[in-house]
Amino acid sequence: MRNKAIKTLLNLLYYSGLQRLFSFWTKGAGSILMLHHVRDGSVSHFAPNQHLQITPEFLDQVLTALKERGYEFVSLDKIHSRLGEKNIHRYRKMIAVTLDDGYRDNL
Repeated sequence: MRNKAIKTLLNLLYYSGLQRLFSFWTKGAGSILMLHHVRDGSVSHFAPNQHLQITPEFLDQVLTALKERGYEFVSLDKIHSRLGEKNIHRYRKMIAVTLDDGYRDNL
């Protein structure tokens, strides 16, 4: 019952727009954008991980939009060290971008 009440309250805040009143405390302390595969849009007959790939053009659009919105691009180490600081709220717009899986074309 308690979980249902919490979910109902959270839904009420979200759908009414009232969550914006609490955003300073609830919007997080940075982000990590985890990507897997960046390559052109061509598709081979065997592409089991196609859902994990994006095009270089899309990546450029995403990075440009984040930069325009004032995000600071930092390393994972920097995010980790900042999370231990007392005044973490001053870093709200920090983001680390990772390219996981070690595909040769990510280089």
